[in-house]
Amino acid sequence: MGLSDILCIRDLQRAAEGTLSKTVREYFNDGAEDGIALADNISAFDRYKIRQRVLRDVSSIDSQKQAFGSTMSFPLAVAPSGMQCLAHPEGEQATARAATRAGVFMGVSTFATKSLEDVKRAGDEVGNNVYLLQLYIFKNRKTTEDLVRRAERAGYKGLLLTVDTPRLGNRYNMTRNDFKLPPHLRIPNFGEKKVGPFVQHLTRDTTTEDDSNINDDNVTWETLVWLRSITKMEIWLKGLSTAEDAELAVRSPATISGIIVSNHGGRQLESALPTLDSLSEVVATAKARSRDVQVWLDGGVRKGSDIFKALALGADGVLIGRIPLWGLAVGGEEGVLRALDILKAEFQHTMALAGCTTLSEISPSSLARRTASGVYAKL
Repeated sequence: MGLSDILCIRDLQRAAEGTLSKTVREYFNDGAEDGIALADNISAFDRYKIRQRVLRDVSSIDSQKQAFGSTMSFPLAVAPSGMQCLAHPEGEQATARAATRAGVFMGVSTFATKSLEDVKRAGDEVGNNVYLLQLYIFKNRKTTEDLVRRAERAGYKGLLLTVDTPRLGNRYNMTRNDFKLPPHLRIPNFGEKKVGPFVQHLTRDTTTEDDSNINDDNVTWETLVWLRSITKMEIWLKGLSTAEDAELAVRSPATISGIIVSNHGGRQLESALPTLDSLSEVVATAKARSRDVQVWLDGGVRKGSDIFKALALGADGVLIGRIPLWGLAVGGEEGVLRALDILKAEFQHTMALAGCTTLSEISPSSLARRTASGVYAKL
């Protein structure tokens, strides 16, 4: 199947499944335990229907979105997914070029298979873009601080601090498949450091490591103040799902600029709330406290209409993680670009048929949801 034959993300996923090995495919695609949270993330979007409006001038659709002081072509960013060279030799560098060409921002994983500097340089080859480093807090704070300072020197605009992994989710596929990073790949953001038993397992590295270079399971709200003290970049929290945590985030003296409603793609907590269902309470709390805090959604997005539904429920934008991996597997840079172009076209198509010509016109009244009596009612 050529890229021109791929008409939707489902086509792309099917094509990728025929390209990736079973071990890599299941590592990318599966969720924690029985995959309930992953499946719920996707199915949550189907509980909402779009209320079509007619006889409106939709000859011009403006889908541009402002964030990090820059403009993206539509409200979508590439989520930070690790080890992209498992899908294609150019990995994160190919994704960076595609994201730049598509006009969407890119999150870069701490566990990328290309260094954070090389990823940005690859994108810079084709144009200017915004890069965001996904970050963990390690017990050895120096490890985290080194990554932050490198990202700032390289011109990254923000940190996506992942807060939902005090310990790794139960990912049965990794154990069953004895998943390891192939010997020809490495995690270059750490140089020669040995970081965490997870990476040690992935790389077959049996060298004695510094046990302080593992994810800190004692990260608290006070830790954010330390993080703020070492950087001027925007700090976004990735992994919030409740109003209670949103309240703490917007009140933090660390000055949080954004919240990403996420359950790690269903890869952490089994039976976690679907991110779309978590969105409303987070938005209501965060926006009531600070209109400047952006709230984005990660998890389950597979269509342009999903992006529309997320925005109608209050999200400022969405992130996608698995879709660029499928694009890489099928066609490298061009495969990722094809995926992004599909989502943008679908999103603008949905806007037009819903009678919305700008993002500000997308609102809860654009949606209906099935009631207990079985009929759909306007939100």
